[in-house]
Amino acid sequence: MAVLGLAFNNLAKGLNCSLINLNHAIAATGQMEQDLIKCDIDILCITEPYIVNEHVLGFPTGYLKIYKQGSPWAAIILKTEYKFIPILITNDIVAINLEIDNVNMLLFISIYCSPSEEIDALSELGKILEQFKDEMIVINGDLNAKSPAWIPVEQDKRGKTLLEFIYRLDIDI
Repeated sequence: MAVLGLAFNNLAKGLNCSLINLNHAIAATGQMEQDLIKCDIDILCITEPYIVNEHVLGFPTGYLKIYKQGSPWAAIILKTEYKFIPILITNDIVAINLEIDNVNMLLFISIYCSPSEEIDALSELGKILEQFKDEMIVINGDLNAKSPAWIPVEQDKRGKTLLEFIYRLDIDI
């Protein structure tokens, strides 16, 4: 299970962030619950969460789960001490503006694109990025796209589409 960790230490209080694809697995969710506490993670962007009866299950007290009820593919798990403003919450994208130190805002986006569908979520993502182009933005996701720009593999059609999107919007990888 791969976890990407980010730390924003230039903020008055460091912010520990991670991304993980749980592959709808209860075991992965249980391990991530332990890792949240052990690593003192403030915000976790997840894709393919474990769902029962239209709800994301797991995660310890002291954390808030942000997702669209039903069949969400993306979610954000956030320590309850943080204030946030929901920007967009769909099955595929969860975008929140996170208040840091009562002054700074940081836009967090968790996104998932199923390998069996077109990358339609890029259209919504583009709208969000345009609306908040002057803000600090962190995008975490699993777009099921292959490109040598991020891993040493042959580029597929989805990777080409995503890379063109990244270039067009001048996004740093």
